[in-house]
Amino acid sequence: MIYAKKTTRHIVRHSDTDDWGIGYYGTYFNWYEAGRTELLKKIGINVKSLEEKGTLVPVIEAKNNYFAPVKFEDQLTLESALTEIGNTHFKVDFTLSKGKQVVSMGHTVHVFTDKNLKKKKVHAKMVALKKRHEK
Repeated sequence: MIYAKKTTRHIVRHSDTDDWGIGYYGTYFNWYEAGRTELLKKIGINVKSLEEKGTLVPVIEAKNNYFAPVKFEDQLTLESALTEIGNTHFKVDFTLSKGKQVVSMGHTVHVFTDKNLKKKKVHAKMVALKKRHEK
């Protein structure tokens, strides 16, 4: 189920590439983080504000499949979709495209915790979003 979606754009910087001029594999997760942050803002959750109030949102799972390379100055479109909301965790799926070509797909799973990394219930806005979609 897709609870919320956000599209963002990225241009591959030189520093995003490896010695062969191909997008460095780890950089994809930086793009995913930017997309996820914008997605959470869209539903009313500000990660910085959460952290200032003592709530963390660490990654507990990250996966990515690479289908085609990206290169310096490629223009990319990232679709981030909130696809799972549990009691303490949520999952975001990502599809990264260059034009009409999907270049990678992945996901991250996060939990809400306090500063001691003790799990907390998901944000109330996620609970409300889940209830609206399950009617």
